[in-house]
Amino acid sequence: MKKLFILFSMMLCSVLYYTNTFANVIDNSSVYSETTDFYDDGYIVVEIVTNDSNNIASYSASKSKTATKKISYYTSSNKLLWTVHLSGTFSYNGSSSSCTKASCSISNLDSNWSVKSKSATKSKNTAHAKVTMHQKGGGDLSKELTLTCDKNGKLK
Repeated sequence: MKKLFILFSMMLCSVLYYTNTFANVIDNSSVYSETTDFYDDGYIVVEIVTNDSNNIASYSASKSKTATKKISYYTSSNKLLWTVHLSGTFSYNGSSSSCTKASCSISNLDSNWSVKSKSATKSKNTAHAKVTMHQKGGGDLSKELTLTCDKNGKLK
């Protein structure tokens, strides 16, 4: 009986350990995609899409998801110049999807750069942002971002 109790205890500990490890993987999986582009003008652009929603299953047929696309501009020496955040809230149900809210913000602004303009709009199942940044003593740099959610909740 003692051996059976020890065996059962070891199995329970194993299940609890692996369940906790798997839960940590889920908690840290909010990054949906990440890409890095290197441009001829020396800029390095890092694009990260995150799923900001709580991924707990809903009992309703329609689901909601909030996601953010973040684009950070760096110099060739890895100095961060600025970051654009496009946030979108989407609803989807397996047969259609729509964007219900879109917003845009700027962070990590280097002292040599300023925001000339920024806007966010929503259309169908896509959140859009357009920003124009101005470099002091230099020119303007415009960037457009889109964040789309398909009928199954897949982000693009």
